[in-house]
Amino acid sequence: MAMFMKNTWLVFLVCFCCSPGVRPSMAADEAICPENFPKEIRKVTDNVHVAIGYAIANCIMVIAPEGLIIVDVTETVNASKEIFDDFRNISSKPIKAIIYTHYHHDHIMGAKTFVEDPTNPPEIWADIKLLETIEKFQTHAFAIRYVRATRQFGNFVNDTNGGLGNKLDQGEEGFVFPNKFVDNHTVEATIADQVVELVKLPSMLANESYLQQCYGTVPWSSKGVFQLYLGWFSGDPIDLFPMTYTEKAKRMQNLTGGINGLVRNARKALRSGDNQWALELSSYALELNPDNFRARNLKRKALYALGEATSLTLANNYYKTFSLELRNGVAIISDSQPKSDAIYEIVYANENLYREFVFSMSVGAGWPYDGGLPFGIELTPPFTMSSFKDIMYCFDWYLNAKID
Repeated sequence: MAMFMKNTWLVFLVCFCCSPGVRPSMAADEAICPENFPKEIRKVTDNVHVAIGYAIANCIMVIAPEGLIIVDVTETVNASKEIFDDFRNISSKPIKAIIYTHYHHDHIMGAKTFVEDPTNPPEIWADIKLLETIEKFQTHAFAIRYVRATRQFGNFVNDTNGGLGNKLDQGEEGFVFPNKFVDNHTVEATIADQVVELVKLPSMLANESYLQQCYGTVPWSSKGVFQLYLGWFSGDPIDLFPMTYTEKAKRMQNLTGGINGLVRNARKALRSGDNQWALELSSYALELNPDNFRARNLKRKALYALGEATSLTLANNYYKTFSLELRNGVAIISDSQPKSDAIYEIVYANENLYREFVFSMSVGAGWPYDGGLPFGIELTPPFTMSSFKDIMYCFDWYLNAKID
């Protein structure tokens, strides 16, 4: 089955990514990032079908000679059950394998549905570091991740869809631990910025409707892969011992004639529509004088203008949320504590949000959740950073034990 799995997966990649005429191309002026995707099973080839609109992520069914391969399983059992029923209208073959493309919840938490016989589960394939990655994601630098996710998904920016066309399903989760692993570690690269310039979608794929950059971009992903394998250093010696941001701000101040020069040039850039340059100049001014009202206002306007100018929902959300923070219209930041702590105090002051977080963490760790926590920790308000750290310690201990 392992050899069958590897060969079929290769064939799937070739068919899905390289078949001409699989989907109609889209005109340049046509909307490419809809607010919502209607539920449908899209036929890519005779043996590849994609479930779209059922959840925040897609689910793929590959019909192989020996049975079905399911690629990603959405974020909940509710969504995956509906997909499973519709897949069964296409094929009655047994499910032989499940593939987790990566560790994000919206790709792994609906697996339970596709395990028809728990005593004889299919092969469940994942990266060899999946469990380790889940642990790191839920424990290491989680405060920073939470702040960024709050901005990215636009929690405070009207009724946004998070960039994926649908809202995250909050129903029952059913993660199943993988039993087959692959180890990927091959990469070739030069300098980070050069990689971004070199990696492009070929013209035959760039205009395909299902490959539009609605959630992330090719340059973002290229940078992510580069840093994953090669770390922080870009490869350019200028980045070995770069100036600090504050030192750069001082140099820019000297070039433009002081903070007033920075502000004056930022205003000029904003008026001419050069919003990125306005953002950078106003940011330098704020680095040197955080209380400069004119620089703060210019940065806020530049951020909002950049958000309005992009069709990429994640960028739109991030720009506009940061703009709202500068205007003090969103309670993410606080003058008395770091941003991350302020967000936690807001989130964990709400018992429902707190329980939802703990439930999600429990399922992700494979820890049976019955409404309570071990070690005498109780879910009773008011929730504080101290209780949060206690919970994170528990999950860290549990996941380490499971991985070992």
